[in-house]
Amino acid sequence: MPMARSKTGPDPVSRAHVLDALLDRALADREVMSQLDTIDSGGREEVRQALSATEAAIFSAARDQEDRYRALTARAARDWGKIVAWALMGLVYLIPAALTLLALYMFARSLAAPWPVVTLIVGGGAVIAAAGVLVELRVAGQSEPEITAFTLVLLATGALAYFLGYEAWSILIAVGSVVVFGFVAIGLANLSDVVEELFGVDTASPSDVESAFAEWRSALYTLGVVPALISYVNVRTEEQYSITPRYRAEFLSRAVDPAELHQRTPAGARLAEYFRTLRSGSFAISGPRGAGKSALMAAFSRGMYNESPRQDLVVAVLAPVEYVARDFMLHLHIELCESVLRYVGADAGKDNGLRRFALQRRAELRYLQTVQGERSGKIGFSGSEIALRKSVSRVEQARTFPEIVARLRADLVDVAQRIKDGPGEPRVIICVDELDRIQNEARAVGFLNEIKAIFRVPNCYCLVSVSEDAMHDFELAGLGMRTVMDSAFDEVLWVDYLDFELSKRLLGNYIVGLSEQYLAFAYVRSGGLARQLLRAARELLDWAGKDQADTLCTVVGSLVANDLRRVTEAVKGSLVKVSDRAVVASLVRALDAAPGQVSEPGLFDYAAKLSSCTVGDDITARDLRDTMTAQALYLATVTGVFRDDLDRQRMTTAGKPGATFDALARIRRYVGMNPQAALALLDDFRPEWGLAALGR
Repeated sequence: MPMARSKTGPDPVSRAHVLDALLDRALADREVMSQLDTIDSGGREEVRQALSATEAAIFSAARDQEDRYRALTARAARDWGKIVAWALMGLVYLIPAALTLLALYMFARSLAAPWPVVTLIVGGGAVIAAAGVLVELRVAGQSEPEITAFTLVLLATGALAYFLGYEAWSILIAVGSVVVFGFVAIGLANLSDVVEELFGVDTASPSDVESAFAEWRSALYTLGVVPALISYVNVRTEEQYSITPRYRAEFLSRAVDPAELHQRTPAGARLAEYFRTLRSGSFAISGPRGAGKSALMAAFSRGMYNESPRQDLVVAVLAPVEYVARDFMLHLHIELCESVLRYVGADAGKDNGLRRFALQRRAELRYLQTVQGERSGKIGFSGSEIALRKSVSRVEQARTFPEIVARLRADLVDVAQRIKDGPGEPRVIICVDELDRIQNEARAVGFLNEIKAIFRVPNCYCLVSVSEDAMHDFELAGLGMRTVMDSAFDEVLWVDYLDFELSKRLLGNYIVGLSEQYLAFAYVRSGGLARQLLRAARELLDWAGKDQADTLCTVVGSLVANDLRRVTEAVKGSLVKVSDRAVVASLVRALDAAPGQVSEPGLFDYAAKLSSCTVGDDITARDLRDTMTAQALYLATVTGVFRDDLDRQRMTTAGKPGATFDALARIRRYVGMNPQAALALLDDFRPEWGLAALGR
């Protein structure tokens, strides 16, 4: 799609225009149209309206690519700005250099030159050139008042030299000229960096813009439009029940973004309501590892829950493993500056002074540590050479931690207020992910105590992912026990694993027409983990595609055999941790008794043999035995549930609350984390499906 181009650069293409073009592309795709033909789609307009309802989610899938395209578009439109900036900064150095050359010419041509004027020109040139260097140092976060003092003294010396005679004038002019050209050399050497830092006029070529636009369109089509259309088809398709692995289309081979794995959950709905009703807030996202805490934060960052076309300013950081309060606050402050630059770069209309603020503040923060540098300049004339060389090595006075926090909070207040007037009233969202990486509990508590100083800034929302234990601490506050969680956060939201219905919705973005039996099997194997669900579905379709005559029992048997073989080899490899040779020999013999042909009775007998294997008092050996026993009994249960007689009636009526597919997926999670609990849950689950309990 060609882009319009103004005199200053290409004009960014609107979202509506891009979405219409991609919808036309999808409707021209035979594979997509073949799926739409199987339902009463109502024509292009109805499909377009359906996509409009999920437009925020569609565009959030390719937000990074869109931001890059719009940033490059804005940069390409500032060609004129680069010319002006270079001209202004260049004059700062070229004018004093030209004036000094004029003064030297006057000095060489006539001894009767007006010495006060010549001296004034040289001294004034030094002041102007030094001022340019001081601007550069200021941009770099440094300050060198001695440069100003030196040039002012040089100028003042001119007045004294007026009364001292010709030799004094000569020395002053020679030294002053060296000073001027030394400053000019320093300034011109760093001119490019200063222009970019001060004016932000780094430009992009039209080919860069075109390439970014193509990447955005491609990502938007693959990650946004196609999944939305697949979901649209699946919603209008009746549930399919079949023991043969039938499906109409699948798109599992494409790349998947973590945020795309998120499905709208009760926790997400609650958080969206808090964002809608509160002017600011701090929220902890808690839940077990792999449940989707990071995906929920990414979904909010990308605007998947936005009801308006707002584009929030997002600052996303990872909690440090080794936590140092001062370093983290500086890192967070720099990330705020970087996020502001990305936010403004996407739309020049958002600037409002934010670009210059972010550039200057980022430079100050980067140079809070040791600054080392060297400046030199030289000039030669009449067969001689005079050189000026200055080395600098110093540490600027470090700010105290309270000063760093206060400055960060003040800047947050400033930024949040400046962006508030944008379309849709944008907000600042700070995401601190993986707090549970801080293993030391005392350090984690200290981390929360210190970062909560930046919470509750108007129009600013903080999201922090925390461990399950943190959720328990927050609940204790309701019983009158004050904790750091209670004082730091407005709410703690629990993110659980996917249930069966959410899993079907997620797979509905990738597969059209897969039967309920196979959807349930993929869900149970995944344990409710979103990323594992896609892997399980991909592996399922790979195995099913090998023989179109396969049935549910055959496909499940093949995958179960593969799982059994993989886990058995892993347990055997872990036996090196067991020092008792007799125990190792006993476990190896038990592991070698694995059934050659996978069946529910064979796997059940295998689990019983493992369970009765004697390992003595060795804790490692006992854990390995119980893990393998739980795995074997779980696979036996899966084989016994997913048989060819698993029809619609049995799927919808069999099993009590503790014996549903959700319960079996939960057991799958326990197998690796707590095999003893998994065995107990399996003994509760199996009788509800007519299977024998192990009864250890």
